[in-house]
Amino acid sequence: MGKWSALIRFMLLMALAPTHPVIAGTPADAGWNPLNCDVGPVNKTYGSAPWLVYSCHDDRSLTFVSAPGSPAMPFYFVLYVKEGQYRLTGEGTGDKKVTDAALAELQKLSATDVAALIVETKKVKPVPTAVGPYGLKCNIGPANEVLGGVSWHVYACDDGKTIGMTVAPETTALPLYYFFYLIDGHYQLQPPPAPWHDERVTQAGQAALQQLSDTDVVRLMGEAKQAKQSMVVSGNRIHDTIIGSWVYSDKRGDNSLTFDADGTFHGTLSRRGKIVWSYAGTWTVTDDVITYVYARSDPGLVPVGTIDIDTVLNLTENCFTLESVSTELSRVCRAP
Repeated sequence: MGKWSALIRFMLLMALAPTHPVIAGTPADAGWNPLNCDVGPVNKTYGSAPWLVYSCHDDRSLTFVSAPGSPAMPFYFVLYVKEGQYRLTGEGTGDKKVTDAALAELQKLSATDVAALIVETKKVKPVPTAVGPYGLKCNIGPANEVLGGVSWHVYACDDGKTIGMTVAPETTALPLYYFFYLIDGHYQLQPPPAPWHDERVTQAGQAALQQLSDTDVVRLMGEAKQAKQSMVVSGNRIHDTIIGSWVYSDKRGDNSLTFDADGTFHGTLSRRGKIVWSYAGTWTVTDDVITYVYARSDPGLVPVGTIDIDTVLNLTENCFTLESVSTELSRVCRAP
């Protein structure tokens, strides 16, 4: 089942190479732990530019992502606590005058201001889309492409001009994305930051990406959009077809999931034949999206009331593909 945005976690890992000074104390060091920051967003203005603000699961940290169309795009800041002090770091290639103005305002945020922003983000209801770097939603696709001997998943973003590529099959822990942004009329490649590298990406694979032309990127974007369109199925058909018991395996272990006709679900996660987690709740279908609301979790890995979301792809009578909000794909088939 869908886990929260791995792309947001990727953004935070990038923050280990700061390009702006911190609010207090010394610059962030490589020992800073990545956070899961997918709560929100709320819309705010800093430095006369629009920003999307997300809070993190530690209830203390915030991310400020340049909104689509902003002169600050692409850029983001991370505000977090280390050694009892708030620290601020940021990265991107947006207009420096705009990002510097935003930095000056963010540096003035008090602990009370931060707490108020966290409260605001928690009031935002989750949406059934994957949030990508710099506020883009990059979940259109995937198309499959082999470049330099490496198999890639290609996703188009909702700005209509950006694509993200990750090695297939994707991992739930931390898929690393190579993005192509349209800057000054030409596409530029932004790989993951230097400390992180998917060992499946060979030198030939990286070279193949660097050699892609503007025409190639536009072609890949079109293929991703076509792949998404071919995968979407009717919500009514999904509802009627998935009622019953299903099984699938992922990095966490072996999963058993049952959708009941009364709108409830229950399932288990097993490792080496032993059940390590059981859960239950209610489910609904809108278009091609399943929304889960957890009512029970044993042990309490997921708080009661938590909302989770999957997209259904390639539905048949006996099997279908689940795409989580982190774009992980799982093949699900009827239980024997």
